[in-house]
Amino acid sequence: MELRDVQLYNNLIEFVQGLKRCAALQTLNLANNRVVSMRGLEEELPRGVRWLSLASNRLVAMEGLAHLTSLIHVDLSYNELESIKGLSTLTALEELKLK
Repeated sequence: MELRDVQLYNNLIEFVQGLKRCAALQTLNLANNRVVSMRGLEEELPRGVRWLSLASNRLVAMEGLAHLTSLIHVDLSYNELESIKGLSTLTALEELKLK
């Protein structure tokens, strides 16, 4: 599938599945949902994702992003993050929002 931009904000999504077939995916917006964990994203998201928003969800930990080395923008603002892990592999990262 050639999807490059997926906008799934303002829904009631609790987990993500079915995106691994979207090899061309570059932008994923999951803001304002009910995502509680980023576990499983390492299997679902292609390595070429460059822009990811999980703002305003129910996340308590940042994990599962280490393989997304093409990320330049990550928005995790308005969550309840208690820990942040795996940033050292995100060498292309230019913007990280945590507020």
